[in-house]
Amino acid sequence: MPFSRSCLLIALLLLSPIADANLVQNGNFAGGSGAGWTFEIQNVDISTGAHFTGTPCPTCSPFAQFNTFQFGSEFGWFDQIDLGYGTIRQSLATTPGATYQVSYLLGVLGNSAGAFYSAFDNTAFLPSSARVWDGTQLVPPPADYLQTPPASCHEFGGFCGLFFGSPDSAETPIFTEESFVFGASGNSTTLEFAGSGPGQNFILSRISVVQVPEPATLLLLLAGFGLLVVIGSRRWAH
Repeated sequence: MPFSRSCLLIALLLLSPIADANLVQNGNFAGGSGAGWTFEIQNVDISTGAHFTGTPCPTCSPFAQFNTFQFGSEFGWFDQIDLGYGTIRQSLATTPGATYQVSYLLGVLGNSAGAFYSAFDNTAFLPSSARVWDGTQLVPPPADYLQTPPASCHEFGGFCGLFFGSPDSAETPIFTEESFVFGASGNSTTLEFAGSGPGQNFILSRISVVQVPEPATLLLLLAGFGLLVVIGSRRWAH
């Protein structure tokens, strides 16, 4: 095998541990199954610092059951809770101080006020499809919107002044790829998703959580690969 190909193969082997496996179990809801997830109806409160708190509320909605939605050959969790929040969560084994990238596919079906959050280590994040009313039109919320949340985030059934969807999503769901990066503080971290809204339905799928490699690890591996290249070039020079 040519040395250049050998170097490439070794580099791939060295880098492969960085591409950690998805920590989420059943992030695609295979076959319409909710295996690995805990479903619950909750009251959700978003407090200063985007802190996410959910408390059980089994009487909030008559639709207190887990549902899935099929789109093409894929499945997603189908949240149709109007009062209270439909929530799903899963505990993940994490490394304290490590950084993780959370990714998911979010579909919006409907066009109204409502709220959808993802929460990692009890910190809430908004999807890019969220909008707020600025007095004239619907616009993306400021990046720090949940750091100092409006009063409606603390009210029963309150939606933090958020809107989702468009006239185009009234009958057909519109999907967006979402992701954020956050650090874990403990050996076990809860990943949670919560959605609510009158006439507003959310579809969630392709959920993944992978550890982001530390810069020092990348530099070490790149240095090792560079050393292989130098050794190879000297070998061929002789």
